[in-house]
Amino acid sequence: MELMTKQGYKQTKVGLIPEDWKLESTVEVAKNKTGGIKIGPFGSALKKELLTKQGYKVYGQENVFDNDVEIGDRYINKQHFQKLKSCKLNPGDFIVSMMGTIGQCMILPDNIQPGIMDSHLLRIKLDEKKVYPHYFEHIFSSVYTLNQIKKLSVGGIMDGLSSKIVKQILYNLPPTLTEQKAIATALSDVDELITNLGKLITKKKAIKQGAMQQLLTGETRIKGYDNNIKTVDSIYGKIPIDWGIQSIGNVCKIFGRIGFRGYTVNDIVDEASGALSLSPSNIINNKINFKKGTFISWMKYHESPEIKIRKGDIVLVKTASVGKTAIIENLPHKITLNPQLVVLKNVKIDRYYLSYMMSYKIIQNQIITSVAGGVVPTLTQEQISGFTFPIPNSIQEQKAISNTLSDMDTEITQLESKKEKYQAIKQGMMQELLTGKTRLI
Repeated sequence: MELMTKQGYKQTKVGLIPEDWKLESTVEVAKNKTGGIKIGPFGSALKKELLTKQGYKVYGQENVFDNDVEIGDRYINKQHFQKLKSCKLNPGDFIVSMMGTIGQCMILPDNIQPGIMDSHLLRIKLDEKKVYPHYFEHIFSSVYTLNQIKKLSVGGIMDGLSSKIVKQILYNLPPTLTEQKAIATALSDVDELITNLGKLITKKKAIKQGAMQQLLTGETRIKGYDNNIKTVDSIYGKIPIDWGIQSIGNVCKIFGRIGFRGYTVNDIVDEASGALSLSPSNIINNKINFKKGTFISWMKYHESPEIKIRKGDIVLVKTASVGKTAIIENLPHKITLNPQLVVLKNVKIDRYYLSYMMSYKIIQNQIITSVAGGVVPTLTQEQISGFTFPIPNSIQEQKAISNTLSDMDTEITQLESKKEKYQAIKQGMMQELLTGKTRLI
């Protein structure tokens, strides 16, 4: 497509747009004012006892969240469908989730089963002479629409939409359907790249889980080690004869914040004046997120030298979000722990092998069993010390296993970074294309 920048703009309620663009509301782009915008029936019209195992499908927000019309097993009979036919969904209808994440929407495909929407969905029948549906899909889920919703949602935390709010939303519309289609196509191409990367990341993570199952139990030996070696029975099934069972307490030391050394709000300081105190929220997908957190004074940091964090330490959440774990691979700050975590130090085996085992089901299942039934799930250091796991006697094989899994993690991280890059590119494109700063001719 040829790119050109247009100089003539006009000021509108939602900002500058090209002079030949229009600003129209949801009501104005809908087919008609009465049936063009419709919210699903009251929940009482779809009580559990009225649902059947087959018939006319009941669509809900789960279909929008997953962008999948196949999921869901709620149905109503023909008689009930006739009563609620004003809520019928057809191919090409634009539907919006009214609860949860704002801006979740989809255009219904041609292959949908006959059915209706539930009370958590809103249907918009678009006037396709005014707006190209996929252009509308992009602009509805954009930051420009979200900002309007925030302004229209007066008071409280915004956790849902109303038809009144939706009707008032304004949209930037290029003058021709051709230009709208060109914009939508450009954005959809990037969406496809992002979606395909997401699928590849999911596949790679599944492969890694399979590899952990094989390698951390000795079911498959790493290259260079005998796959045909004799096995012996253990509490974890058959393991190679040159493997053993170890406990966490035998391979490292476990430290936590001692009760009387806890800290109060008076000990909390800004980032420049103290050390980061790790909390469960800093652990995401077995990695440490240093972008947020609580910082405590240097006095409190030095008061507990045993829990000063070093590179290669392994941290574990012992209270509330029990089981979250990560290995410390870099230290952008001086770091300590809050009372919800413990740290595994002085590791005698390959520390990365232990880190992978901490996140694997062999240890995680022992954690779940240990905290079952507690009002606030809590592990003791004694319980953690007693957790056991299979392990090669050779530290070289331990390293070979952890290196293999680490290579998989590196590939996944690279793909996630690539996905984030494309997401950033798309945001930049939306800012340019949905405001007319850059025109596609």
